[in-house]
Amino acid sequence: MLGLGLLLLLFGSCTADLFTAIADMQRMLGAEKEVTTIIDKYIEAEEKRLDELK
Repeated sequence: MLGLGLLLLLFGSCTADLFTAIADMQRMLGAEKEVTTIIDKYIEAEEKRLDELK
């Protein structure tokens, strides 16, 4: 009986860790999209600046 209780406790902990990991991954992907957008805008601005210098 004790073994079953420990198993259920361990399973609950693993489920919570998995949920936290997924939430962290979603937040990281959102940040990655923002960084990509910022870099694209920076590249466009630099290309425009270089065209004006020509």
